Amino acid sequence: MTETEHEHSLYWQPRRAAALIALRQFVPRAGGAYVRERNFDYGPRKRDHVSRLSPWVRVRAISEPEIIRAVCAAHAPTSAEKFIQEVCWRTYWKGWLELRPSVWTDYVQAVRAAKAYWADHPGYVAAINGRTDSPAFNVFLRELLETGYLHNHARMWFASIWIFTLRLPWSLGADLFLRHLLDGDAAVNTLSWRWVAGLQTRGKHYVARADNIAKYTGGRLGEGEALLESPQPMTEEAAMPAPVSLTPLGDCPVAGKAGLIISEDDMSAGRWLPERHQPTAVAGIFPLWAYQEAGAAAPVIAFRQALLKEAVGDGEVWDNRAALAAAVRDWVEGNALDCVIMAEPPVGFGQCVIEPLADILRDLSIPFCRERHPWDDALFPHATHGFFRFRKRLPKIIQPWL
Repeated sequence: MTETEHEHSLYWQPRRAAALIALRQFVPRAGGAYVRERNFDYGPRKRDHVSRLSPWVRVRAISEPEIIRAVCAAHAPTSAEKFIQEVCWRTYWKGWLELRPSVWTDYVQAVRAAKAYWADHPGYVAAINGRTDSPAFNVFLRELLETGYLHNHARMWFASIWIFTLRLPWSLGADLFLRHLLDGDAAVNTLSWRWVAGLQTRGKHYVARADNIAKYTGGRLGEGEALLESPQPMTEEAAMPAPVSLTPLGDCPVAGKAGLIISEDDMSAGRWLPERHQPTAVAGIFPLWAYQEAGAAAPVIAFRQALLKEAVGDGEVWDNRAALAAAVRDWVEGNALDCVIMAEPPVGFGQCVIEPLADILRDLSIPFCRERHPWDDALFPHATHGFFRFRKRLPKIIQPWL
């Protein structure tokens, strides 16, 4: 077992209890210490200066409001402002994409086209096998493949080297991350790669520099790097789409016995939806077919499947597309359900479960009601412009969770 694999085996356990312990251990460092040290990447065995909560937050094994409350119980909001903003960056990206879903659709199409063209390209093959002329890039790739994680600063360096020094399509780099990161998220991943390239904030890109890598890795990397350090940002002909209105979602109007379906996008649904509907039966749905089609890494699939099974408890988990209709029918009829409720998945692969579920439940004459997490419902509508405007509104918006 390599050093990075050992770190992974010790840290990211697919249990909610592990996430709560990690949060409790990090909270004392969420104030000034986080501000001073958050940009440093000392390697996979020295990461207690950042929270590393993102793999659990990705599926809401632990939720954003829980994190904010825990941090603000130990620090004044002003002292922990930088960390709170980092938690909210994830929500901002998700809200931004929710208001502009065509950006995700375009990305998916770009990945398909790029894979068809670049699959056997020597530069691409060298990059995904860690055989480039950049030692730092190769180290980051190995850590990504072995642990399913990279420090945020390393992700920026990696993406910049991929795009500007190696001259590879940004979409293929984003695809690599999405398939291997335990916290891989459609919005955060896609839009972060676009930002590094200069497409998200037009004309502003992120450039990896050897001296910066050396400084923020404590000298363990950066030496001998021959990077393109003055590239032009990427451009695209299509104009940025205007934000659309957030799809309104409402309470289930049907009285009687409700069934709750928990998806891999929001495993906290079993904690907040029952407050409104008191479900009598719980099941989970995991789109294994979509993960396999996308080429997701086995550890990513295993991590999320295990967390979903824990969230569902004694309920069944459906992951077979061909057997879904029969499984849902048996569950609905066996529990004599009058309606089914579910947390609305955000834009991304997780939405592929909505159409088949809706069709199955329509055939059974069972209302299918979806609700958006209260945190998303409050913050998504404000992701209409840049993060600066979003950030200014945060203190007021998140006040109910402090």
